[in-house]
Amino acid sequence: MKHMIHHNCVRVLDYFFDAKYSYMVMELEQGGNLKDYLLDRFNLVVESRCKVIAQKLAQGIEYLHSMGILIGRLNIKTIMMTDKSDQAVPRISNLSQAQIATPFMKSNEPLNLPG
Repeated sequence: MKHMIHHNCVRVLDYFFDAKYSYMVMELEQGGNLKDYLLDRFNLVVESRCKVIAQKLAQGIEYLHSMGILIGRLNIKTIMMTDKSDQAVPRISNLSQAQIATPFMKSNEPLNLPG
């Protein structure tokens, strides 16, 4: 995962495991999550800006899928913003529910990351 670099995904800097848990060290995004970003603007974000945010997220998802990563849960709290400006870039951050796709999976088969 450390080798996956995309401008719409929070970068994993390191990861490690112990007997009980898995840990990921990720880059810090200064803008908080998308929920707070919208609340700070009183949910008044113009349609063109919403379109840009959605396109950027779709690009991030497309990249993860091209790497064989399926996102478990993507929601407004797991999308981080690079900063608090009106041009902040959304980044997918929560890969804790992500799964690695295999060519022999059934479409309804649950997947798990190692660790």
